[in-house]
Amino acid sequence: MRLARFSLNDSPRYAFVQKDETDGKDYLIELDGHPLAGDQVKPTGTRYPVDGDGIRLLSPVIPSKVYGLAKNYEAHAQFMHEAGHSEIAHAPEDMVIFTKPSTSVIGPDDPIVYPACSKDMNFEPEVAVVMGRIAKNVSVENAMDYVLGFTCVNDVTLRDLQGIDPTWTRAKGFDTSCPLGPWIVMRDDLNWKDAKISFTLNGEDVPMASGTTANLIHGIPEQIAAISSFSTLLPGDVIMTGTPNASGHLDPGDETIVHVEGIGDLRNVMTEGTKNAPYAPGRSACRAVITTKLMMAVTVSEKPASLALPVSESVNLVEKIVIGAKEPSTMISRILMSNCRPRRDAGTVPCRQAAAWS
Repeated sequence: MRLARFSLNDSPRYAFVQKDETDGKDYLIELDGHPLAGDQVKPTGTRYPVDGDGIRLLSPVIPSKVYGLAKNYEAHAQFMHEAGHSEIAHAPEDMVIFTKPSTSVIGPDDPIVYPACSKDMNFEPEVAVVMGRIAKNVSVENAMDYVLGFTCVNDVTLRDLQGIDPTWTRAKGFDTSCPLGPWIVMRDDLNWKDAKISFTLNGEDVPMASGTTANLIHGIPEQIAAISSFSTLLPGDVIMTGTPNASGHLDPGDETIVHVEGIGDLRNVMTEGTKNAPYAPGRSACRAVITTKLMMAVTVSEKPASLALPVSESVNLVEKIVIGAKEPSTMISRILMSNCRPRRDAGTVPCRQAAAWS
């Protein structure tokens, strides 16, 4: 089973993705409800072709946070050493864990924006784990019970900044650095122990970037157990499991496609950012950051999203707010502007940059 988020004329929705055997095309079977909010979802009876007019696939989840593992394949560790990016010739014994903010998340076909501060952007194709339940201090043996499914991810990295930034905050966490998609394949529908990863650049296969999760140093259950030992994983949170082999340079205009056998293709195109101008995230990035902003405070139907709520209820409320909102022209989207602040006492938020989101 495949689960997708999509927008129809800028209204976000969830759907199952099914192939019609009569024409061989994929269709979105619209759902009534929100799968990650604990709702009972059911088909509305309406379906749309994936490539239909007004249809746009979005990032399949809105994670509160994204974790990643570095050098989790021996081949990639050796590549990084040989390329002069690492003094260590082999994969480290302990996990190297980093994070990306929710504002880094974009969806299929969204542009990856080349920051003016870097001249060496790299691709890293990977399998991403999507959590389906709140996970804290889970065991390796039970870890997969907390997984919803899997999707493709491109762990886009600014290699030149990575070498001078010990925390990798800029190198890994810049806006648009975490493309996810095209949908989620449910946990039991993917051979996650041996998922084949490949990558194409401008239509050409890049064999040195390919690999399989069978060669992971730290397996997926081990990753979940380790991360949940220090951080509570919420429904929709993402773990990037590692890139299997070589990475490579990207230039503005390049087209990237991450392919995971059993999931599908995640396509994005590079674009050059404007120097000395703030980047206005695309619509998928808008929805990603809403989670964090709404946890602070926001008035929706005169019911503030209070931090006094239990974590599970807060997450459910935030997800419902995001899914129910038109985008990006509503008050919720305007909260994301750099010079806007959420207010408990108003249904709108004034912002000088509103035109940038139209």
